[in-house]
Amino acid sequence: MLQAQTGGGLAETLDNLADLVRRSLALRKRAIALTGEAHASAWILGVLPFVTFGTLLLTSPDYAGMLLTDRSGQQVLAAAMVLLLLGLFSMRLLIRRSLA
Repeated sequence: MLQAQTGGGLAETLDNLADLVRRSLALRKRAIALTGEAHASAWILGVLPFVTFGTLLLTSPDYAGMLLTDRSGQQVLAAAMVLLLLGLFSMRLLIRRSLA
């Protein structure tokens, strides 16, 4: 009776709080599930250049060898690595921000 006079039912307040916590946990789990696709994409995009370069070495070693021995080829590889790392870092940052 005192609770009803001073501000409402404690059971109803606790029920609302429990519902809010359940919804928050469900939303967090859904966000993790949805970012799983972004994680897979990041892995694929990170590995794909190396697989492509390996295939190029097997199919046309002279053509791929130019990237390793020629000065301009080395510069292209260095720029490609920097851009790949920058892209992977930005994807990781976006995924972490979406979960925060």
